[in-house]
Amino acid sequence: MNFISAMLWYVLNSLNFFSYETEGIVLVSSFPIIYLAGILLSFKLLKIKWFINTDRIRYSIVIQCIFLSVFLFIFQTLVDVPFWRNLVNGEFRFLAWEIPFQKGAYITVSTILSILVAPVLEEILFRYLIFNSLSERYGFYFSMVVTALLFSMMHLSMEGLFAYFLIGLIYNYIYYLTKSLWLIILVHIIHNISASITKLEFYGVSDSPMILGVIIYIVSAYGIILTIKKLRLLVKE
Repeated sequence: MNFISAMLWYVLNSLNFFSYETEGIVLVSSFPIIYLAGILLSFKLLKIKWFINTDRIRYSIVIQCIFLSVFLFIFQTLVDVPFWRNLVNGEFRFLAWEIPFQKGAYITVSTILSILVAPVLEEILFRYLIFNSLSERYGFYFSMVVTALLFSMMHLSMEGLFAYFLIGLIYNYIYYLTKSLWLIILVHIIHNISASITKLEFYGVSDSPMILGVIIYIVSAYGIILTIKKLRLLVKE
């Protein structure tokens, strides 16, 4: 799918009909179309019937998943390769607020798509189609690892490969526990909203923000463990 998008970018760039920003908008808008086409083709080739679990999810489970999504987003920045590379160079990387809709049309369109469209399509593809199909054929553990690996590779970030792999594993496990597609879509949406309204700032290792950042990173790691344990208990009740 990303190969098709790359080819589309090459064609648009060669034609030279549009400005660079317009080309970017056309390209990023093509992602949902390509994903949707791939999903529909997968449904047909794998002969999968669409089924949505309509069982109501308790509010306590939803709240735990919301907290888990926020904790996971914070922790993601800690396990990225650039975090440790910058730390070795004497810089501490941490989150700060930003407003994405003040950076032009391309960023605005990208942000809207990443919040409203990407989570829906990605979760249908990776959790509903791939995870379920692999689970039926090869078992839980195989599907957990392979689906998470494919999810991480899809983001085309070698430095963030392990971080996305970790996110994929936890998303798989949430879906496995709750059997709820809409819930894991909600988790993904919250994660992408968090990514859209924050940016990374760099501080010296002796600066006071580093102490606060370390505390927040520790809390987020502990929060991931606690919320997953709580989810397992709530689902069993």
